[in-house]
Amino acid sequence: MKPEKKVGLVCPPYGPAGLPALGIEILAAGVRSRRADCRVFYWNLELIRNVNRIFGPKACKIEALLKIYWLASNRGWFPFNEWAFTQALYGKNEPKSDALFVMRVSEQAERRKTIERDALRVGRFLQTIRKNAGVLIETMADRLAPFDVVGIGSSFFQNIPALALAKKVKSRWPEKFIVLGGANCDGGMGRQLMELFGFLDFVFTGECDHSFADFIQLEFKNCEFERIPGLVYRDRSGVVQSNPSAPHCRTLDGLPIPSFDTYVAARKALRLPRQWSLSLSLESSRGCWWGEKHHCTFCGLNASAMTYRQKSPNRFIAEVESMVLRYRPRFIFMTDNILPPHYIERLANWVEDRGYDLQFFYETKAGLRRCDVVDLARAGISFIQPGIESFSSKLLSAMRKGTTGIQNIALLKYAREYGIRVLYNILYGFPKEKASDYKSFIAELPKLSHLQPPETVQKVEIHRFSPHHGNPGAFGLCLKPSWKYSCLYPFAQTVVNELAYFFEDRSPVGRSIDPGLLKQEVAQWKKAYHPDVCQLIWHQDGPDIIIEDKRNGFPKRTYRLQHHAAALFEEMDKPRRLRYLLDCDPIEHRSSVNLSPSPLPEATIRFSQEEFSADWHSCMNSLTKPGLVYQEGDIYLALAVPNNFKPHAPERFLIGL
Repeated sequence: MKPEKKVGLVCPPYGPAGLPALGIEILAAGVRSRRADCRVFYWNLELIRNVNRIFGPKACKIEALLKIYWLASNRGWFPFNEWAFTQALYGKNEPKSDALFVMRVSEQAERRKTIERDALRVGRFLQTIRKNAGVLIETMADRLAPFDVVGIGSSFFQNIPALALAKKVKSRWPEKFIVLGGANCDGGMGRQLMELFGFLDFVFTGECDHSFADFIQLEFKNCEFERIPGLVYRDRSGVVQSNPSAPHCRTLDGLPIPSFDTYVAARKALRLPRQWSLSLSLESSRGCWWGEKHHCTFCGLNASAMTYRQKSPNRFIAEVESMVLRYRPRFIFMTDNILPPHYIERLANWVEDRGYDLQFFYETKAGLRRCDVVDLARAGISFIQPGIESFSSKLLSAMRKGTTGIQNIALLKYAREYGIRVLYNILYGFPKEKASDYKSFIAELPKLSHLQPPETVQKVEIHRFSPHHGNPGAFGLCLKPSWKYSCLYPFAQTVVNELAYFFEDRSPVGRSIDPGLLKQEVAQWKKAYHPDVCQLIWHQDGPDIIIEDKRNGFPKRTYRLQHHAAALFEEMDKPRRLRYLLDCDPIEHRSSVNLSPSPLPEATIRFSQEEFSADWHSCMNSLTKPGLVYQEGDIYLALAVPNNFKPHAPERFLIGL
């Protein structure tokens, strides 16, 4: 009987330090199910610990270093996060980018004092890695000595570290088999990497949940590699061959449940403060049910795996329960691209029935209704990334988002009421956009200062596998790989074109509006936002609605809405067209609520249904002008949240997001 291969799988920097590598763990569980020995290594966490030793524990506490790592792993520091390993990979042939790195640190430092402090810390961190990369790689390679097959994952900003480690392992143990896989190998990227780097023995492309385990069971000397879907390899003559892609995993219930023992142990070795709660990553679906019908123009996340598939609710709930009983996590980070629409109520009922103190992160579609947000809160889904992107309905339509600007604002309002953190960006720089597409909603942004602001305002990126990349001519784009790859790959432009994930528009005519005013307004919004201070809240007082306005930039005042004004306010809890408001017959009755009177000066807004029908414009102005109601065209939305709103979930950094 032939001995089983020993398999070591590695998660390199800059994989997230606060979460286990779900894809790698699923592969490991699949290999173990075939009774083969497989271990996962979190090189990203070991690197943090080793850099901490270099700095010295007194110079930088581990929690501070984790935040620096978190910043360095963001795309804002690409390509210099990967660049820290280029010397170890290429030696004297590496692309020279030291001057650009210094410039990048300076640019970050000029923004403001807090950014300056972080930029200097990240700069020092990356320079330390660059100076000690050889030792850091050697230390990781030492741990891989017992393994016959070394698999290294590479997604987003992991390529150069992954390749540098692969080169070191192969140079020390030529008999070992080096395998690369992950999102950076999708499409033609995997074959190009195989062509360029002779120390790679195999590359996997696409979903290889089952094919990788089949591959491990092969007798490699018989060269049966053509049997393995998604495998890129060299034939007997040394020519690179690519097998057809692995079929999409259609029955997700058949996947093994991952074990996170290695991650939990690696995390424990960091000796984190108690408040850094354990977070685990799981999936309930793959692909995107919206993207199957309307692929958002800038999204390249799913590569060729857009087809939507989901686990049965029973399997998913059983998986979550097994994680809760085994590891006692505080947070579950769902890697789904979009929340399965039929899961929410079932999950909410299960969480409430079990009484678990458990919270989830999910990516969702933006156009959620109030009832959906209620179920999110019941299910413990306290963090969402809904892909809001803009408050302009015209731009959202051009993106194929399937939502409107005012629907996005309604979601922010509902999320604020139920204590759900919303992670989103505002994007600009789309093909054929106009300044007028931004003008109307920029003017309305001050009204939203009591709602959660975006993380950033940034120019839309052009990603491989997106419609922008797949058919640039249709959008008037002329694409070339981002200049950042020149810091990472000393190869011809045609070669880099096959490696790049991020692209730039090089059309002779500028495509982007000036984002200065938009960035300025959002910066003011972020500065003003404080859920306990900057508020627009309402409560009932007999038949009246009382709204307290404590927003920055607005008079601190109490508004008493009476008669039809109060009734319309309740109707506009969700976006309503003017014709609906003119035709509806709201019921004007409420129970009395006894509250202490507000110390703020009071103004009364009062009109009857007849007055509204006769002069709706003046009546609506009395609500929109003080910012109590948001207007987009002929659609209106009441902005205040109830005074019994729930507190936000903890800061996302503490759970590794």
